[in-house]
Amino acid sequence: MGAFATPSQLSPACGVPKVVTFRVAGPASYDTGGSTIDLSTATLGVGVGFTRIDNVAVNSETAAYMAKYIRAASGAAATGKIVVYDAGAADGGDQLANATDLSGGSFNITVTGV
Repeated sequence: MGAFATPSQLSPACGVPKVVTFRVAGPASYDTGGSTIDLSTATLGVGVGFTRIDNVAVNSETAAYMAKYIRAASGAAATGKIVVYDAGAADGGDQLANATDLSGGSFNITVTGV
């Protein structure tokens, strides 16, 4: 199972609810159905990690991809998946197949929550 790399913070955590923007590298082995990302305090540090996520926007720095965030079904507010789509697909965005290497791509993530 692949996972997105530990995020690098691009903007400071600010406001209530807090808003933070991160950049992450894609996983070397992308999972069908989405690869995991951890936005918790354990990964991001005190004051930056999230215990509740209200909204996530994901933008690919690679023109060939579109992406979205899927909240964890288990209720773990700070853990979820990023699902990546092929923007060049004939139907406008087939989900990438398992084992696609996204490690050369970067994704910017803007998270709102507490």
